[in-house]
Amino acid sequence: QTGGRVKVETQVTVPEKREKRKPIKKPSKKSKGKPGRKPKKSTENDKEADANTTVEDGPGEGFTILSAKSLFLGQKLSLTESEISKIGTIKVEGIINPTNAEIDLKEGIGNALEKAGGKDFLETVKELRKSQGPLEVASVAVSQANGMAARFIIHCHIPQWGSEKCEDQLEKTVKNCLSAAEEKKLKSVAFPSLPAGRNGFPKQTAAQLILKAISNHFVSATTSSLKNIYFVLFDSESIGIYLQEMAKMDAK
Repeated sequence: QTGGRVKVETQVTVPEKREKRKPIKKPSKKSKGKPGRKPKKSTENDKEADANTTVEDGPGEGFTILSAKSLFLGQKLSLTESEISKIGTIKVEGIINPTNAEIDLKEGIGNALEKAGGKDFLETVKELRKSQGPLEVASVAVSQANGMAARFIIHCHIPQWGSEKCEDQLEKTVKNCLSAAEEKKLKSVAFPSLPAGRNGFPKQTAAQLILKAISNHFVSATTSSLKNIYFVLFDSESIGIYLQEMAKMDAK
């Protein structure tokens, strides 16, 4: 009987060996140069999926996360580096646009968003100016993000450095932006550094105020739809300052 068993085993194992030998042709050398390029093609087909997966797969190609911190309700604040021209491609549900009373798109972020969104976005902003402009300092107005990966643009009127209560007003602006995102039940937002060139805020002061305002917002909120906040920066000086200020947040 034992001899019978051995025969059965040998019959089974022999064809297995033959099957294993067949596929060992060596095509791997030819394809070595290309594996890195393949994933890029698939992104074109993923646009439909983006609406459901923005939280998991943000912020997308061209955005590098340098540091991350968990906030009071479990939100993740990620310090992200990119180029200003790419802001319209970030995979989040809402993008904050620092602007003025007229909601103009002349500088920095507004200009980049206009280029990304094109005529449709420009028309949407024109309608917004008619219906909600001029914006008071620290107040926000929300428009559709036509032509972009995001769903909404949250336009906010940034205070001028040196104006009355400008520091309080900057914190209030941040809180209003986050509240507007929550009203729309957004899960993710992108914050560029708010005081753009025209507002004259010292970068260190702005960083301290903005990070404090974001942190405080979630401490005082009981619930929030927001899960991810991407702080998007474009120059090495700002990045250095925000890395320093975020590290201080961890130390407290």
